[in-house]
Order: sequence, then structure tokens, then C-alpha cells
Amino acid sequence: MPEPSLYYIDPSKDLSGVINALRLHPEVCFYSLIGVDFAGHATDERVPIQQFFDSISDIASGKSLLQTDGSSVVLTGLATLCDGKVDMIADLSVRWYIDYNWDLPCPANGIPVGTLWIPVFLEHNQRLVGARSILDQSIRCFNRAVVDLVNEHPECVPVLQERPGDALDDVVVNLGTELEFWVQTPQVRPEVETLQATQQLQENYWGQTRGAVRTAMERLLLLMDKYGLRPEMGHKEVGGIKSTMKRDLHGGLRIMEQLEIDWRFTTALQSADNDVFVRLLTRETFRRCGLEVSFRAKPIPHVAGSGKHCHIGLIARLRSGTVLNLLAPIPGTDASPQTHFLSPLGYGALMGLLRHYEKVAPFVAPTLGSLKRLQPGFEAPVNIVTSLGTSPAAPSRNRTVLVGYVAEADKPMSIRLELRSPSPYSNTYLLLAASLATMLDGIRGCALRPADELLAEVSKKPGERTPYLETHRAYRCEVDVYDLLKEDPALGENGAYGTPPNNVWEQMMTLLDGEQARALVDNSAFAPDILDGFVSWALLRWRLELINRIVPKHTRLMRACRCLNDPLPTKETCTPEWRYVSELRCEMAHHLHALDALLRPELTIKNARRLGPEVSRHQISIERTGEELRAAYSLYQREVEDLSFPGRI
Repeated sequence: MPEPSLYYIDPSKDLSGVINALRLHPEVCFYSLIGVDFAGHATDERVPIQQFFDSISDIASGKSLLQTDGSSVVLTGLATLCDGKVDMIADLSVRWYIDYNWDLPCPANGIPVGTLWIPVFLEHNQRLVGARSILDQSIRCFNRAVVDLVNEHPECVPVLQERPGDALDDVVVNLGTELEFWVQTPQVRPEVETLQATQQLQENYWGQTRGAVRTAMERLLLLMDKYGLRPEMGHKEVGGIKSTMKRDLHGGLRIMEQLEIDWRFTTALQSADNDVFVRLLTRETFRRCGLEVSFRAKPIPHVAGSGKHCHIGLIARLRSGTVLNLLAPIPGTDASPQTHFLSPLGYGALMGLLRHYEKVAPFVAPTLGSLKRLQPGFEAPVNIVTSLGTSPAAPSRNRTVLVGYVAEADKPMSIRLELRSPSPYSNTYLLLAASLATMLDGIRGCALRPADELLAEVSKKPGERTPYLETHRAYRCEVDVYDLLKEDPALGENGAYGTPPNNVWEQMMTLLDGEQARALVDNSAFAPDILDGFVSWALLRWRLELINRIVPKHTRLMRACRCLNDPLPTKETCTPEWRYVSELRCEMAHHLHALDALLRPELTIKNARRLGPEVSRHQISIERTGEELRAAYSLYQREVEDLSFPGRI
């Protein structure tokens, strides 16, 4: 099958050029409008390309190309069954990719049939909604506020003071992502103990890829380059089975590995679109090599999950045409070494993200699955803390913190903040919009203060009162946070580094508090009804996950723990081990019954404050009791085996 030669189109320059390119490539037979809802789901359809040609005047004038039923996507509280019309308006500011079906040749030339991907804004009742428009409007809000602040107070960006007469014209928010995922041959069942061992022995990270995995990864990197995504690296991650070429009982290869793909950063909205497209490209490329891909945050219990670290940069364009990094401090010299990690504006952005991260977290991990990844011991951040390094000359690479400081020696343009908590399915549009809102709050509250004072505040101890950050908290740690909390449990008990949420209810509580949510409402496009809609969807999904997954899973566990040595055990005949198992089964049954009763009505914004705490309490108890029951029953099974085979060595 001949290879395609057209992989993307830039519509921002000239729509006539788009038409000419498409007419020269008859293999592009369809177009699809890509809108993104609150859950991060991207719409996808197939419309004959001739309709695109017929609608070119509507595209140019910003009119709706298609309409969709908004009640069938996640625009909770906005588009409803009785008011579901949502218009789809093409975005001319980003790239339009061509998605090829490598299984279907075009009758005209034999090249794979292509579909033109057109990112769109979703409009409901003449109001832009959906994740793409929230990010786009939040970037505009951030840009206006920072430009006005910096031009009025250039001292918050010291490098501007060296350019008298110049002024800030524009702020470009850049985003780079690192995508982790699991690949496996179909129907391979994970061997948790083997995976744990290879992870602890560090046998996989940056190891050699072989066979189908190598072919798929290299094919993916080559494809990404053709799409102009500028891939930087693909490598093995910490998870996986060491011997990937061992054949299973069915004669096929046994493959289960964790990989990471990195590509070049770009402007924020384009980068978020790229994230959606690369996931599709990855899944399809590995499928063609006979491999399944999972982007779930924690596909295998007790084994490393998959992350999507987000690198956020702020670039200034001056009226003179000069480009500067707004986060960078004044560079040092041999006579006067650099004394700061960030500019005052940079410290403000970091402090805002740290202080208000609880408002960002719901968009990072809104589901039970995504929360399971954020557990100690798996290189996933669970504490709201940053690490800068011992000095600007020796920047940190502490992988236990939430917000990393990334800098390369003598490269001020490289300085950026790395948010390490997102997972592959995190809604990049919403989490970045929320991050920018909190960063703007910090910039407004801190950027006009001296850099020395701001560095001291970031480095504060618990109980130390400061102008911006919370008194009871600490926000900087230059050692392993997990080890520190083990050595001093009081830090964790007192919430000095934040308190990780146990479930969706605890994650969403800050968005239900109107006063706490003001950091988002005042600094971004998150209107109160949009926040309520997002929380409503998260609570609805939480309830369904509890009903359809958590309750049945633990019911099966409870029923599977049967007495092995006596069909009708009594107090006199049962062993102490079985008595303990029986007590745990009774406790489990109590919590399951109570949870079932609580989940009968729907969880809504109105009743969440009444039902949410009780549902949360019973879920925590069920999962805690479940872990204890598994361990107790395993001990009981070993005791029965020892009694059955007393002479066993």
C-alpha cells in the first residue's frame, strides 16, 4: 500500500490552500469534528469530504459546521435532554491532522483512506462550553492579566528592567507532556508478583525493547515525525515482565511492558490537541503490530501506574520582538553567581499552584481509577510539595514531589514547572486551565514582592506565618518526601504536606465550596455552573463505579472466603484464624449493606453534602476491611495446609 504524503494542514494561513491540498489528495475521503467534553472524551464521526468543500464559507465566518446532542456527551448541567443542541465551530488556530485507516486503501490511488481531524469549539445557547473553549478562554484571561501587571510593574520580571523603553506584548503558555502507557499481547493476564519483583529490581527502566514492541515504538516515532510532532524519545518505563519473548499456552508471545513517549512542547491548546491525537495514533500503531494499549492510570494493582507529566512554560514576547522566559531570574556571571531559581513572577506562579492545588486536583484525578495511581511508593506524587535544588547551579530532579522545577545549565529559556500528578486520561484542557488560574492567583498575590522574600516563603516551615501560603503547611522538600514522612509521621498526620484524598468525594469537596473555588472562578473561564456540571458528572460516575465495581468486587471477595476445614464451624470447632476471618466478613457485610442503601438515590449537588460523607466513610471502610480480609484469609489458608500436611518440610 503506498504511503500517504499529507499528514497535517495549517488552516490559519489560508483556507483556499486547505481546499487545494485536499483536492490534490483524494485519499482524504472524510472529515471529523473533534470536540472535547468535561470528561475528556473527544467526539469523532465520518462526514464525506464534499460537505467540507460545500461548507467552506461557514468555516471561514465561524458558523456551526454540525450540531450534536449535548445530553449524550459530558456537559452535565448545561446541555440536557430538553435543551441538548450543541453547535460545533471549527478552530482555525491549530493544526488539522489527517487520521489514516491503514486497513482500507482508497479506490482512487491505493493510499490509506484518510479523515481530516478538525478541532472544534462546542457552543450551547450561544455560549462556548466544553474543555477546549475553557482552556482557550482561560489562556486569554491569563495573558491579559499578566501583560497588564508586568507592563505596570516591570520589576516582577527582572530581565525587563535591562530593556528600558520595551514592554510586554504577549504571553505564550507552552505545554509539553510525557505519555506513559502499558502494552501487552491480547488476553495476557498480569502476574502481579512477577511485575512487582521486576519493578523493585529495576530490570526494565530504559531497557532494550524487542520484537513487536520495538517495531511498534519505532513505527510510532517515525509517524509522529511525519505529523510534525517532533518526537524526542521513546523508552521502557519501570513496569513490565522481564522476559517478554516467552511463549504462552496458546503458542503466542507473552508481552507486557510499560513504555513512555515524549515529543516536543508547543503552545498550550495545540499541545492538548496533540495529546488526544497521539493517544489515538499510539493505540492504532500498536494494534497493527498485534498489541493492545492501556492508558488507564492504574491498570494493575500494586504495580506502577501510568502518568502524564505536564511541563508548563511562560514565554514573553516583547514589542521589540525579543523573546524571554517569564519564569527565569537574572542570569548570573562569574563575578556574581545566580542567586535565585525563578523570577518574582515565577515564584508567584509556583506558590499559587501549590497553595490552590486542591482546586486543580479534581481535574487531574476525578475517578477512582485515577486516584489509585496516586499512592506512596510508586513514584506518583501524593503530597503538595515542590523541590528546587540545593542552589540554582544544582537544580533539583526530585521525583517524589508534586511540582518539579526543571532547568538546564546556562539555558534560561528551559526553565519550567513540571506538574507530575496527571495520568494519561486526565483532561489536559481542564487541568491546565485550572493550573493557570491558580498560577495567576499567585502572580497577583506575590509577584510584586522581592525575590528573596518569596524564596523564603516557599521554603517556610509548618506553623510559620507568611503573607500568602497557609500557616500550618510546608511546601518545599529537598529529600525523599516518602522517607521523610516515615521518619516523622507527625508531618503527615498534621497535614503539613497536604492530605491525599481517599476517594472522589474528598477530591471534589473543594469545588463544592464556593469560597474555595473562587481562585478558579476569578482567574479563568470556570463559571460556577461549569464547576457544578463537572462535579455532578464526577459524583455520578463515582456512584456508578461503586455500584457496578466496588460493591460486586468486595461481595465476591467476602463470599470466596469460606471455611475450609469445617462446613459448619462453631465457636468450639473453628480456629482463631477463621474466627478473625469471620469477624472481617461480618464487618464487610455491614458496610456493603449500608453503602447499598445510601447509593439508591442519585448523588447530586443538592444531596451530596448530606450523603457524600457517609458514602465516603463506608467506601474507605470496605476497602480497608478488604485488604485485611485478603491478608487474614491467606494466613488461614496456610494454617489449614499445615494441618493437612503436618510432615511437610
